[in-house]
Amino acid sequence: MISYAGRIGIEAEYLLLTSQGQAPATELLTQFYQEFVQRGWQAESADTPPRLVVKTRIENSEFVLKNDFATCILEFVFPPFEKFEELRKFWENSIPVAQEIADSLDLSLHRQAVYPAVPVDFDYRLAIDDPDGSRLQKYLNRPVIDSPYFARNYPAAICAAQVSLDLTFESFLDLLPGLYEFEYLVPLLFTTGREFQTQSNFSVRSLIIQNNWHDVVNAGFPADLAGLISELTQRGPTGGRHLSNLVPRGANRIEFRSADTQPDLESLAKLIAFRLMSLTAAQQVQKIDSEIARTHFLRVCQDGNCDPCRIQTHRELFREACLNIPQSWQKAGQTVLEAMESLMQSR
Repeated sequence: MISYAGRIGIEAEYLLLTSQGQAPATELLTQFYQEFVQRGWQAESADTPPRLVVKTRIENSEFVLKNDFATCILEFVFPPFEKFEELRKFWENSIPVAQEIADSLDLSLHRQAVYPAVPVDFDYRLAIDDPDGSRLQKYLNRPVIDSPYFARNYPAAICAAQVSLDLTFESFLDLLPGLYEFEYLVPLLFTTGREFQTQSNFSVRSLIIQNNWHDVVNAGFPADLAGLISELTQRGPTGGRHLSNLVPRGANRIEFRSADTQPDLESLAKLIAFRLMSLTAAQQVQKIDSEIARTHFLRVCQDGNCDPCRIQTHRELFREACLNIPQSWQKAGQTVLEAMESLMQSR
């Protein structure tokens, strides 16, 4: 089996809310960012109107904090790294700073995938690659469906932790079926959002994604995995935007998008170890039934139920894979295996 020897990227999203659980006004968000500048971070205006961005250098690497298309979502973009010790330094010099500044302004840095009550008002922003707002308008005016998980502003109230790894596009296509075979484990092991509005599920964020991009065939967990692979093969690694759980980011990088945001350093390390192990374990998967895999994934999101025999089979693959990930991540890999063992025993 191939051992991973590349770089790792993390983008962690957190909700920034007022003490009343609402999205901060643009003026308050600007003040939040100005506090970083007072501490030596560099300010940058990336879009027009400005999408606020601040940067700093940690261990000679650039760390970026920006807000997403809505003012209440913060994106913490970690520099590429290889070892857990690097991740720790980036974390300790960024997240506690943001927490301290939020506290000083009577704001809350909500480090979970969803906030139980959706903020009412949002300040949406135009992205630099969407200058006329056509993509934003398409999002705001997407078709309505009768679902408790659908509302136009729901995607502005959910947060993910996205892991990217070095992988060629060709290898990505080869491993894609095997990687989706393990996707049900993501909500099982990493859910941080169960209560949302009047809904109580095991992993709400993934259900919001499936229902709010219902008109996109392969959004979230793809309904047609073979069709997605065919489309990716035709388009190539840079052929357009993708809303699936696993996407290429150029010719030599893959991004995993399905995990809820994680509240602390140890949880992020566990998620990274899981993604590294899944790359190795996917090499042992010859063929999957994508409909069954998708059913397992959505069922886990709904109620957390899953066949313990399925978990046991995959735990054996992950146990072997853990021996092949970089030494720096093997401790976190052991926590993944322990969590899978606990899941088997509880079912």
